[in-house]
Amino acid sequence: MKKRIKKIIYRLIGLLPSSAVLMLHNITDHPKLNKSIVLSHEKFLLLVNSFNNWSPINAAVKKPSSGVLAMTFDDGFEDVYTVAYPYLKSQNVPFTVFVTVEKLNTEGYLTTEQLKELADDNLCTIGAHCYNHLPLAKLSYEEQKKELITSKCAIEKIIDKPVTLMAFPYGSYNASTLKILRETKSYTASFIVGRGFLNFISGFSRYEKPRIPIDNESFDKNFKLLLNKYNGDR
Repeated sequence: MKKRIKKIIYRLIGLLPSSAVLMLHNITDHPKLNKSIVLSHEKFLLLVNSFNNWSPINAAVKKPSSGVLAMTFDDGFEDVYTVAYPYLKSQNVPFTVFVTVEKLNTEGYLTTEQLKELADDNLCTIGAHCYNHLPLAKLSYEEQKKELITSKCAIEKIIDKPVTLMAFPYGSYNASTLKILRETKSYTASFIVGRGFLNFISGFSRYEKPRIPIDNESFDKNFKLLLNKYNGDR
């Protein structure tokens, strides 16, 4: 019953003037990867070409009622650089990459050089996705603090730019996470998984900004949701 009530509330909130922050991971047609984080190349192109209100993520955060779309990629998979980035650049579409530090320079993930190149492009915003991609809610206060701060510092050292945004791995966080973020003021905003559109109500909490998942499993439902909201047609 509570879940049903929450769904109704989120739908009502979604009727307000809103922006949307989209959560993507892999852009690939590889059949062996986890379907819940994979988006096919065809669906990716359809998504990009169906809307003309793409915007940098900070614009969506600062003016959530402006009706813009912000694209984010979690983890830092290599195909963000090899597949997504060239097309987004050709279409002048801004995007954000939330990087997990321990994944850098490992198979299937960004190298530090690729990360630097992305960071040097004004179209791309680099954020943190913790150091070890662990569910924060299962960690102690000190362990969480280490994950949040060391990842920020490590990425800033690589790209030589401030890192002010972060996304929770698995969407996992708790009261301790929020307390650390408030006390350290290490990030200006952080992002969760789900809860629909971003507006002055859903985005009231600085550290619990909603995102809409976009992957092969959720694509039909959420793509239709976006079309209905923005009447996307390019």
